[in-house]
Amino acid sequence: MQVGSTRRPASDGRRLVCVSALGDEHRLTLIDARTGAVEYLPREDDIGGYGAPKFSPDGDPLLYAYAKPVGSPAALKVLDLRTRASMWLTKRGYWVMWPDWSPDGTQIVLVKKDPRKLYHDLHIMPAGGGEPRNLTFWLEHDDEPAWSPDGTEIAFIRSHKDKGQRLVVYEMTTGAVRDLTEPTFEALHPSWSPDGQHIVFAGATVEDVDRGRDTVNVYSIRRDGTDMR
Repeated sequence: MQVGSTRRPASDGRRLVCVSALGDEHRLTLIDARTGAVEYLPREDDIGGYGAPKFSPDGDPLLYAYAKPVGSPAALKVLDLRTRASMWLTKRGYWVMWPDWSPDGTQIVLVKKDPRKLYHDLHIMPAGGGEPRNLTFWLEHDDEPAWSPDGTEIAFIRSHKDKGQRLVVYEMTTGAVRDLTEPTFEALHPSWSPDGQHIVFAGATVEDVDRGRDTVNVYSIRRDGTDMR
């Protein structure tokens, strides 16, 4: 099911949200960060699958990808956590993955796969719904977008054939894309620091990946590409 990772919880500072596997069933799950109390949100039906949940900047609603049935193309939905009402944001019929909110909550960045293409790009759309429009036009995969806290840039992972997965940044005002990591490095799962000055991500060298070494570590880099550690 290509609806995102079930291993990366998101937080609004008070709660964590993730997708839990209960036997053969996947459930959206809220975890109280202070008490550890767990709440499994009611399923919408018996055949759908969830992925990549994200709280809105003010904590409600909840954004997620949903495939119905599991294994079919996923679309985006939002869930009002007070009323538990949900609504579709994108059309069903093509793959939609890795959504993230803009800091002001008015827009959503996502990964969309055009059924006519082998690859997928970053798209942007209004938070209230509508047709996503392309941000990037790449001949490989652009994945895992993460919006900067100041809203000016989007970090994401760009695949290069036989040259690793680079951490790159898209500039909202100019549309320019700049690489932050080298071709010899495999980067994954970018996330911004609260002050927006650093990006934290997982990664390993291409050599280690090719040799099957289990050496994925966590790194930090400044948003200008310096001081990687």
